[in-house]
Amino acid sequence: MVTRNPPEQTTFPIQALILAGGHSTRMGEDKAWIEYHGLPQIIWLYELLEKHGLKVWISLQETDDRLKQFRCCTDLPALAGHGPVSGVLSAIHEAGKDTAWLLIGCDYPFFNEKEIQHLVAMRNPAALATVFTAEDRILPFPAILEPAMLDQLEADFNESKASLSQSLNRRAELLQVIAPLSPHALQSIDTPEEKARLLLTIKGQTE
Repeated sequence: MVTRNPPEQTTFPIQALILAGGHSTRMGEDKAWIEYHGLPQIIWLYELLEKHGLKVWISLQETDDRLKQFRCCTDLPALAGHGPVSGVLSAIHEAGKDTAWLLIGCDYPFFNEKEIQHLVAMRNPAALATVFTAEDRILPFPAILEPAMLDQLEADFNESKASLSQSLNRRAELLQVIAPLSPHALQSIDTPEEKARLLLTIKGQTE
């Protein structure tokens, strides 16, 4: 694993990309619009990332009029249909390659300000990406992908290897792998049962 920066390493600016183009099949409703913190999750996360001075984009499969006032990018037809890879590569075409991307799904209600600070602070520009690990697995997001990794991701896509997770795992030795401050922060909420439990927890904390 990569552990340190070479002295002349270029550090690119970071933009944030919220991946909200999934079908939410298991949840049965759009996870981006569930309210856990008093706002729809997609808006709460957008504002949280903006507080850190990041230029934030929302990745969508198609235009959503509810997000007119937010910076969004939709999947390009030639790239559509390949999950997170479609969103990431479409964002590259929208914003250019001279930037790193902080990727996060819209369904991580526990990923908080401290975890964002931790991820950014632990970023290694010399690595292809800075990623979290959980139970000895490399997580494709939340993560920071450097421009060199974006090139690799695009090359894999052109070879019909459209998987963000697999692209990262094939290059594991070139990644900066870190642990979260709390494993709880990396928990996604994917089912109605998980949603109900979390809402009950939040209600109990506010009563």
